[in-house]
Amino acid sequence: MLKDIDLNDPTTKALYDTYPEDRKDEFEDAYAYLKHVSLGIGTIKSLVMPDVPMSDRIKKSIKDASPELIDKFTQYTDKYKKGFAGGRETSFYNAKIIDLKEAIKFVTLDVDVDLEVPTTVIPFKLAREIVLDDNPTIAIGKCGCRNAMPEDEVKCMPYPYEACMFIGDPAASFIAEHGDMFRKIDSEEAVRILEDFHERGFTHQAYFKTDCNGFYAICNCCSCCCPSVNRINMVLDGAMPFTNVVGSGLVAVIGDECIGCGECVEQCKYHAINLNEDEDRSEIIFERCMGCGVCVAQCPTEVITMRAEPSKGGVLDLDELRKTAHA
Repeated sequence: MLKDIDLNDPTTKALYDTYPEDRKDEFEDAYAYLKHVSLGIGTIKSLVMPDVPMSDRIKKSIKDASPELIDKFTQYTDKYKKGFAGGRETSFYNAKIIDLKEAIKFVTLDVDVDLEVPTTVIPFKLAREIVLDDNPTIAIGKCGCRNAMPEDEVKCMPYPYEACMFIGDPAASFIAEHGDMFRKIDSEEAVRILEDFHERGFTHQAYFKTDCNGFYAICNCCSCCCPSVNRINMVLDGAMPFTNVVGSGLVAVIGDECIGCGECVEQCKYHAINLNEDEDRSEIIFERCMGCGVCVAQCPTEVITMRAEPSKGGVLDLDELRKTAHA
């Protein structure tokens, strides 16, 4: 067991108790990740993408970290790479894009939720559980992906990059107490933050991991810092066969009132909108649309809407999933 683990600490013990005896190794993975999330992401990035520049801040953190902790994250990186290589059957660290409406449902729950998301919604074999109490604990804090980027390349927000939102105990209380620059917030502030991120053009991604017992966070992602956005584009471009992030199950629809200003074209992270200059209007590239809803907020004439598209998978709608689970 990691030397700094103190099971006399209430939030650490609460996290520990959620893992049965045959999964205590996953407790250690979760403990290290939640307590040192920026260091963990930075270490993984340094091992998976050694030629990609990183911030002086994270390079110092890696240099100053204990050999035991670096060894833990190195082992975790090996596990992650093996899971990723096996695609949807073995990937254990996955995400689903959600639009603003669905993101808000996670932070405003007024009932307990305990369900397994069907593969029609999250098409991965592992880590599809959602277990949340009503009025769940919420913690917001430093984004590890942005923190790992060279400081002059982070264009989307100032340090300390408060963009990662952990939802539900024991993880949220643990990271608020022990994590790197995280704090608890209430549901009203969480909604305001999500709405602000939506207006700023960030995409909401619900994250699931086996060592975090399924769903644990909503990350609010940009194109200048977030590897998940880049990986999606590589898959869409045919440069990668697989990534561990899937679309929302929605697709954008541009109304006839479009004036062809091109704002949505510039703001789409997935290059899923073209400007038809002959018809003076924007057009959705159906195959590339991930259903994030960013274009809805960026359209100055408010003519873009979202619709469900079954061929792109189901929507991660907590209300509908609860109805199905209790039917």
